[in-house]
Amino acid sequence: MPLRDLVYRHSSELERLLEAHVQRIDPGLARAFGRHAQSYRELGRAKFSSWLYGVTLRLLRDSVAAGLAGQPDFALRFLGGFPQPLARPMITLALSSVSYVACAIYLCKPACAAPRDISLPADWEACVARHLR
Repeated sequence: MPLRDLVYRHSSELERLLEAHVQRIDPGLARAFGRHAQSYRELGRAKFSSWLYGVTLRLLRDSVAAGLAGQPDFALRFLGGFPQPLARPMITLALSSVSYVACAIYLCKPACAAPRDISLPADWEACVARHLR
């Protein structure tokens, strides 16, 4: 199953997790998140779930960069709240240095891809150009 299908399937849960996380950070930011979510929701469920994927990936990267020690953070809540077929590739991408644009390609990869398959060749910019232009 492609990763995009898993993100699509779990978009409601992702939205709830993101809303709760942003609310804990800053209620004003939570209102802005809600407005953006509504705008993307109006574009259709596929675009909405792709937007959620990008937001989730960013928060996972921030969480991992801050470290998993201390209070439960976003990465730990994500890992505890989602099935491994979705959580594993998302965490792998969060730990990688792959650009956000290149990460978009992985929405089309099978979610069960081996960790070694969640990487780009050394000429990743050319790969992105070939697949996205």
